[in-house]
Amino acid sequence: LELSYNWHFEVKDQTDPKESSKIFCVADFVGDLCKALASRIRGAVSSVTFDDFHKNSAKIIQVAVFGTDQESKRPKEEIKFVSNNLVVTSVDIRAVEPVDQRTRDSLQKSVTLAIEITTQSQEAAARREAERIEQEARGKLERQRIMDEAEAEKARRELLSLQAESSAVESTGQAKAEAIARAEAARIESEAAVQGARLRAEAQKIETESE
Repeated sequence: LELSYNWHFEVKDQTDPKESSKIFCVADFVGDLCKALASRIRGAVSSVTFDDFHKNSAKIIQVAVFGTDQESKRPKEEIKFVSNNLVVTSVDIRAVEPVDQRTRDSLQKSVTLAIEITTQSQEAAARREAERIEQEARGKLERQRIMDEAEAEKARRELLSLQAESSAVESTGQAKAEAIARAEAARIESEAAVQGARLRAEAQKIETESE
């Protein structure tokens, strides 16, 4: 494991020479720090499976380095070495390189499998999204086609209605004209008959008077 730490010296009372001099008590404080934290991390890592560590390495190392708060059950935010007032505030994983070749191969297979699963999941999600978009487009086209057909049918019914009304008006006009023509012919015929009868009567009268 390759780790990085954030640390600083914390001297609460800088006017106290004894307290301030603690930061010089440990000659190789970096080496001692790395040894102490490495021991904690090895103990924590050795108690979990490879898969568990691979999935939860950050949390496992945080708990190993800082410990757990008894009340909140969450990792503490810092660890202090009272011998030299050294405080570590964070630890990050920079690299994980298994020493054992079989473990390294297993890790590589696990990473490759995870990448394949992620890729397949993304491809499946992309296919589902494309199918959803295509289905929505087909649905919109089908709705538009139905609406267009409905409008066309409405227009056709209106045209048929207008044609029927036109035919009715035309038939009514023709029947009315024929009725007027027949009435006019009957009137003329009646007047002609009356006039003919009057002329015959006058002719008969004239003939009678002449005798």
